[in-house]
Amino acid sequence: MPIIRPFLFLAGESGVTLMATFHRELWSHTCVAKRFVLDTDGLHRENNNEKLSGVIYFADVEDKSIEHHNLTLLRDNCIPCWPDPGLLLSLGNRHDALHKAHELGFIDHQIWQGTHAMLGDLLSSMPMPFVLKTGTMHQGHDKHLINCTADLPDEWDGFASAEPFFDGVSYRVLVVGCEHAVIRIDNEQSWVKNGPGADIDVLDNNRLDDSQEKMVEHALRCSAAFNLEVAGVDYVIDDDGLHFLEVNWFPGLAVGGDFEQHASRFLDEKMTRVEGLFELAIGAPGG
Repeated sequence: MPIIRPFLFLAGESGVTLMATFHRELWSHTCVAKRFVLDTDGLHRENNNEKLSGVIYFADVEDKSIEHHNLTLLRDNCIPCWPDPGLLLSLGNRHDALHKAHELGFIDHQIWQGTHAMLGDLLSSMPMPFVLKTGTMHQGHDKHLINCTADLPDEWDGFASAEPFFDGVSYRVLVVGCEHAVIRIDNEQSWVKNGPGADIDVLDNNRLDDSQEKMVEHALRCSAAFNLEVAGVDYVIDDDGLHFLEVNWFPGLAVGGDFEQHASRFLDEKMTRVEGLFELAIGAPGG
């Protein structure tokens, strides 16, 4: 018979997250998001024979209706979970996050947001090139480089965001707890630097130049403003300076070296925390 484990680690990538759960007998690991059900049998995934006591939710789920349902169920029923499902619900999608970053003063360039009906005519008259982000996924999905009107998509569902295209060096500041790593991203196969074919180089934090130091300071303030313990904050640095692109709350952690080991230890601590929250819940009056 299969082993039924009471804790679930949902991850968008397995490079670090699978190893973090490998030695824990109480935890199962998955990269597949399913709808959660809470019934007389307890919490379980749809069509899964399990009874879940707690969850690590670290995945940018493509089907946002499933994501919203799961996070709402976890929040409303006080299911032990990290990150806090209420926080994740408040972040919404990347368009919401970009709007919030603009409101908080982390963006110093103009952005345009709206539905196809709102932006359709405006986009054809905007200075080119620019980047149009449709959909709600991070990780390079649904990004369009618009060099001329022929590059514009005929239509899209929901909201989109547009901003200038910055042709420079791409970076990600990866924040995990109290530590950070600066990653340079190069991609000869695509203008979407963090897409397929990307090469990453983790820089020495003791040998950053002034622009890179400024970028780290900006990323730490940004992740703190979003209340994120883990964040991937993306930038381009060109001849004009530093340009913030977006903040990702489910970044890939498989970057190798000491920082990857730090990330694994950090996730181990969070699993211990979720187990502890469950123990507190069952020990409380009425638990």
